[in-house]
Amino acid sequence: MLVVTLVLAVCLVWGPSPYLEHDGARDILHIVIFVDVVLGPLLTLVLFRRGKRGVGRDVGIVATIQLVAFVYGAGLIMQYRPAFLVYSDDSFFAVRWPEVAPNTKDHERLDEMRVSTGLTMVMVELPTNLDERKRIRSGAAVPFQGDLYQTVTPERWAKILAK
Repeated sequence: MLVVTLVLAVCLVWGPSPYLEHDGARDILHIVIFVDVVLGPLLTLVLFRRGKRGVGRDVGIVATIQLVAFVYGAGLIMQYRPAFLVYSDDSFFAVRWPEVAPNTKDHERLDEMRVSTGLTMVMVELPTNLDERKRIRSGAAVPFQGDLYQTVTPERWAKILAK
């Protein structure tokens, strides 16, 4: 039941295709499914013997291992899912939170922009001043600089679509 819930959350809410494939989250999901659906019952089958003392303890250990693996895998999937879809330099970039966080000073502003489900659409408009552009480009890649993110308004969408 937990695996089905995780699969539905990942595929429908957190990172619908093609974003799930972007940074390997689908591979992690496959490993979580394999561990919970195949390895758990297989370990139980190997350890279980009728009349053996401590069967409850053995099954409890297997269940604990499965639960720990599930929680760890779900955490990895959360970490690898794209948080922002950034429009910059006439392209869209799917960006994960760990890629943005180190290059951002104002985390509170990004947390306010970020949605808990799906991707947050943002854009980066570079300044017209050439010295300022050089300074920005000399740092991390522009899509990873969260301080430059702006919400996408209807006017900005019109600018994007006009290009």
